[in-house]
Amino acid sequence: MPYKSTVGSVCLFNGAVTGGFLASNVGKVGLVGGFGGVSVGMLPMVGAGAIVGAATYGAIAGVIQGDKVAIGALGVGAIGGMGVASTFGGVGAAGSFGAVKLGIGSFGIAGGIVGLGVYGLAKMLDSGPQETSYQAFDRMAERIDEDYDYQQAYTMALLELTLGEDDRLVKFLKWDVEPELQRLKSEIQRQEQLKASSNIPEKYKVGDCIHTLRHHGKAINIIAVHPNGIWIATGSDDETISLWDLSSGEVIHRFYLTQTVQSIAISPDGKILLGACEQDITIWNLDTRQRIGIFTKSPSYRSHDGLVQCLTFGDEGKLVFSGSSDRTIRIWKNDHRDFIQEKLKRTLKGHTDTIFSITVTRDGRRMVSGSADSNIRIWNLDGWAEAQVLNHHQGWVNTVTINSDETLIASGGSDCTLKIWNLQTGHLLSSIKAHEAAIRSVTFSSQPNLLASISNDGQIKLWTIRVDDPEVAFSQYGSLAGTGTIAFTQDGTCLINGQNDGTIMVWRVA
Repeated sequence: MPYKSTVGSVCLFNGAVTGGFLASNVGKVGLVGGFGGVSVGMLPMVGAGAIVGAATYGAIAGVIQGDKVAIGALGVGAIGGMGVASTFGGVGAAGSFGAVKLGIGSFGIAGGIVGLGVYGLAKMLDSGPQETSYQAFDRMAERIDEDYDYQQAYTMALLELTLGEDDRLVKFLKWDVEPELQRLKSEIQRQEQLKASSNIPEKYKVGDCIHTLRHHGKAINIIAVHPNGIWIATGSDDETISLWDLSSGEVIHRFYLTQTVQSIAISPDGKILLGACEQDITIWNLDTRQRIGIFTKSPSYRSHDGLVQCLTFGDEGKLVFSGSSDRTIRIWKNDHRDFIQEKLKRTLKGHTDTIFSITVTRDGRRMVSGSADSNIRIWNLDGWAEAQVLNHHQGWVNTVTINSDETLIASGGSDCTLKIWNLQTGHLLSSIKAHEAAIRSVTFSSQPNLLASISNDGQIKLWTIRVDDPEVAFSQYGSLAGTGTIAFTQDGTCLINGQNDGTIMVWRVA
């Protein structure tokens, strides 16, 4: 018999015998509380002893060896026990030995034993390469992180262990309508914004200023557009991030940091806001407006060893990408629920100077980065292959962006040139001197072949791109006065310009 089965069987048997021994020697035992009184006979005591025995095996097989599933089972069980205590209030045990009050701590310990017992029993039953019961428990532990609903996740874990993952009840209870409701809500908001945009031609023409927003006291460095199409966030030298409602022009909320906000990003589901300040990446929950924490890397417990210059989400929001003056790109798990575990997934090295800009394809398989080393790198994130280096710029590469169908890269830098590249091959398709000073930002519209660039020369230029494979031709169709940074609205009809004096201009451009 395998070792684990032998030890597990001994632990289970000894526990059951001990429970029976206590029942026969202590006499009648009962639980009393607000629910009344319940007698605990021989069979429940034997079962309780067996659970303790299984928990003992679980401690031997898991906790001592540092198995995160065992530790998670212990913690989840403890939380479940405390949840029971808080539900029923004062509970006590009574018998021939007298009466003893059981507090929330006792229930926490009991719950932890039950959780560890479930793990131990699952460990004993594990006998094949297919997904085991404790692996199922591990998957359920992920739901605890995702939902913050410890009691529900613990119950689901026990049901799955008891009934099996394919049981109809388990499948039904797993079905959660909240994400779907949130998706529908976001879609309705987006449609409302599009409907509002469709009314713009009646009042505004291309080139008209629709909004002038003032709230920041210093230069605006970065703009992030919320997926609902109505909100935007702006990061400023005034050490704040402002969340705006474009339909009303009002500030919804203001987030405070301690230094200049260099970069921000909003998750694809619209729930998480990231802000880069000095060496740290701070995380907020946009639903509650509460600060969650920061991404940290030991031993410094900072996000980077240099200033964080750029942020973006990838892989449908599961990952966060950050670039820094420490010449590295760090990839983080967007897993803000547990601050004990390490969030850093990988550190990419290759650039020899500050990384100013990064952009990632929606599926998270490719990333493009621009650096002060004059190079652009295309990273294949599937196999972590050596990055492809594009070196046609003659100065800092300040900005890179990918078009909506993910076939083209646009880049701009201190050499005043605007370049278009093939994302798949890395071939340079077109290059023009677009401005009289360094290009600070370029961005593609969601509308086909529309691009905007902004420069330190005080000009915003609007471009249409004609793709005649294998070449691309630029055609300028508009120009606006502006400084700072730019971003298109979700529908691509408006351009947002965050200026050096803290003013935000919203222009009709399509």
